[in-house]
Amino acid sequence: MSVTLDWTVEIGGVDTSTDFTDRCQGFNISQRLQLSRITSHRAIITLDNQDGALTPGAGGTYDSVDWFAQAVFISCSVNGTDTAETFHGIVDDFDFFDDGTRSTVTITAVDWLTIGSRALSQSDVTIVSSNSWPSTVNNIFIIFIMGNTGPTPDYYVLPKLDRTYGEVRAGAIGSDIGGFPFLSLGTVDIRFDWKTGDSLGDILTNNVQPGVPSVIWPTFIESDTYRGTDVAFYRWCVVGDLLSRTDSNANTYTFVAQSPSAGELLIGDIDRGYNIDELVNQTELETIWSSHTASATDTTSTTTYGIRSYRANSSYMEADADLDKMASTIVNRFAEPRFTPRRLTFTNAHLASLPAGSSTQVAKLLDANQGLWQACTTEYTPTGTTTTVTDSSVISGRTIRVTPGSTGVVIDLLPSADYQTFVLDSAVLGVLDENRLG
Repeated sequence: MSVTLDWTVEIGGVDTSTDFTDRCQGFNISQRLQLSRITSHRAIITLDNQDGALTPGAGGTYDSVDWFAQAVFISCSVNGTDTAETFHGIVDDFDFFDDGTRSTVTITAVDWLTIGSRALSQSDVTIVSSNSWPSTVNNIFIIFIMGNTGPTPDYYVLPKLDRTYGEVRAGAIGSDIGGFPFLSLGTVDIRFDWKTGDSLGDILTNNVQPGVPSVIWPTFIESDTYRGTDVAFYRWCVVGDLLSRTDSNANTYTFVAQSPSAGELLIGDIDRGYNIDELVNQTELETIWSSHTASATDTTSTTTYGIRSYRANSSYMEADADLDKMASTIVNRFAEPRFTPRRLTFTNAHLASLPAGSSTQVAKLLDANQGLWQACTTEYTPTGTTTTVTDSSVISGRTIRVTPGSTGVVIDLLPSADYQTFVLDSAVLGVLDENRLG
């Protein structure tokens, strides 16, 4: 009756990484998803350097490593049977400390999308025909990361990590072909237009995601062969405005306050409160393709709570009708404050109380793909009552803190009534009068 975790920290290329677990004094991982904004993930790792092996230029084993050309891979083996790929990123900072008595190195790694978002367009690009939102996002990534669809890119955006170059690749909608899961489809079409020197990050922030409830996040970095060329293969996930995951890895986690059964997870602490910060009761959206302005207001909400507005003025949505639909969708979803679980926590001590049959669910929860933007339920009994409360939420992020022998996990939650859409035959997302049809 126990679930145990065994963490591994590797640094290097996709095929040439070195295991630094024995040197690791601890690490923090922050992976939060932001609706309609670029997601940024980060890991901060402290390594022991008492033998001076990491000191630059001092003659140690790793003194000549080009740290900023390396990737970080953090994984977790659960009960020795299931493995979670928790964080893959690129080294972005190397902080050296040595006071003559104690020596450590702190490495900060960020996700590959944070690095790739700095890419600048090499030419003016205008697409004359629109396509579905997820497909167009994919095409934008290809243009910026690859430059073309040939065997070699026109320019190099992502680290090659001991391969020939870094690449992204197109996937089929609703599948995982090529490694790019489109986890949920969209209901609007967009087309794009930008100028030489525009950055990928600015385009995603200013034109692609604004006005469209959506989530994009980076996941894994892997070794691959593309048209006979060895490459570092960068993977990512995209969720369109329907918001509920419908991919093969869609999952519902069950968190309980006590006596978990096989497959269930144990709550350490739970924070419930009002999500007033996410309230939106007035929207105004504009597209670059027409002079149309779409607006929507929930007057009941504005007169009760005051105006809490959202504006996007440079959307790539092409049809005025789509703009109108999204303006109404945002207000319909987010104009009501809810008393809801906002986060829950657990530690390895709580995992020790889980049945071994929950190990697979723990591994999925800690995985960068399978643990994020998933449905979950929380069951607990508030103080002063004997009535069990069950809430339905979506996992919007997590913070993981690990030291030798200790793991703490904080899960960020959003109410599924607003941030998910009706899924037929789902006991959690298929509830009439609770889950949204769109």
